[in-house]
Amino acid sequence: MAHLLESTASRSGAMARASEAALRGDHVGASGWYGQSAEELPASPLRSAMRLFAEAARVNGGLLPSATALRESLARLCSDDLFAARTVTDVELLLTALLMRAVDLHEAGDEAEIVAEIADFLGEFRGGTAVGRPQDSGAYDTDARADMTLVDFLARTTAPVTPAEIVQGLPGRHLVWVNVTGAEVGEHYLTVVTLRPSHPVPLVRRTHVSAADGKALAQCVGEDSEDAPAEAVRRVSGLFFADVDPDATGARILVVPDSVTWAMPWNELAPPGAAELTISMSAGAALRTRPAPAVVVPRVIGIFDEVELEGSRLEARALEQLAAQGHIRFTRVHSLAELHGALEAAPYDILTVSVHGTQSDGFEYRMLLPDGPSSPAALLRLGLPRVVVLGCCWSAKSTERADTTAAALSCLVAGASQVVGGLWAIDDELAGRLLADTYDRHLRRGVPLPQALRQAHLALPPDLRPGAAGLAFIGRG
Repeated sequence: MAHLLESTASRSGAMARASEAALRGDHVGASGWYGQSAEELPASPLRSAMRLFAEAARVNGGLLPSATALRESLARLCSDDLFAARTVTDVELLLTALLMRAVDLHEAGDEAEIVAEIADFLGEFRGGTAVGRPQDSGAYDTDARADMTLVDFLARTTAPVTPAEIVQGLPGRHLVWVNVTGAEVGEHYLTVVTLRPSHPVPLVRRTHVSAADGKALAQCVGEDSEDAPAEAVRRVSGLFFADVDPDATGARILVVPDSVTWAMPWNELAPPGAAELTISMSAGAALRTRPAPAVVVPRVIGIFDEVELEGSRLEARALEQLAAQGHIRFTRVHSLAELHGALEAAPYDILTVSVHGTQSDGFEYRMLLPDGPSSPAALLRLGLPRVVVLGCCWSAKSTERADTTAAALSCLVAGASQVVGGLWAIDDELAGRLLADTYDRHLRRGVPLPQALRQAHLALPPDLRPGAAGLAFIGRG
């Protein structure tokens, strides 16, 4: 943190004094001068960065002695649009330091609620703030404008939500925030915050990551998790879900992972009795998202690559059969332009995109549609239905930079409430088999989509489940 405080250019007298104080280790002086620098600047990313540095000095100087002081710090950051500083400096580093300070205070006897609030605020920074916000669709008329508009949405600061607000707005769910922190080998900690249904006092568990824990976590990340030993899966599941009510058979679990733990086999890690496992950028994003409405005969539209992908053929045939039985109305399109026109001409309830996806992060990610590659930005220009199924590799990938997004987040930004996407390079035939069963349970039997995906996963032979866990449910269950 200190190197951030020392690196600001001396662009005013207050900035110069702030930098000098930071170099001397005078955190009280640095916080005051950085705060004055913020007051002297117009609203801008630089002003936001000055406010961030002022609060970082307070953290370094031990000047946030209570949960009340941490909330006051968050209020100051929000008043100066903290997330606008994402293009200037490392916002996540400060928020992580605030989270660790909150855990320290809790372990010393202070309240637990502030830990959950800051953990969720971290999720807002990682992309949650872009979800559930009113927006002008005309801003997306080109990929370039859509990209810039998305950066603007990511830079919007939002207010922290309280555990009581989460319990009220997302009833009947276990909320689990997962964060791995630490900069050096052997100095990593896993912080898990669990909020049980109807009880707005979270449980906080900070664990030093042992060599065995670290090995198990590494084995359960991304595509490597398909070969993870059963013991590693059990160990990681125990680390993440130790505080989920053991008597909660049929539990609905929403996980807010950090960037380290996002791409994990969540349906394999979930407790065996869990009815559904959803991941979200933040609880705040889930609260702002309108639930997908129940529809008697849903309208489904899909775009498929049946030339190269057997899984795409399986998915299309399953939908055709459901349409023939009268459970859905089904429309097929073969290009982005045709999809755009169809979505403008009539309302749909489900969009499915079953094509190849490329590995690159952010704006470089491409879905290989039949008429050519398409970026996540193209999704922002579509009138998306509430449910989007992306049977594409890496379509639910977490972003690697603070100013980028992947396809699943773009769908949520564009108005979808529920997204099924690929966390890594998924086997297309297995994905098609899993989705075909999911559609049957959801569209024919009426099982809610997140539960249908969970049931379809558990119905697979045990040896196939690790590969199928690359498909995840994201958004509001």
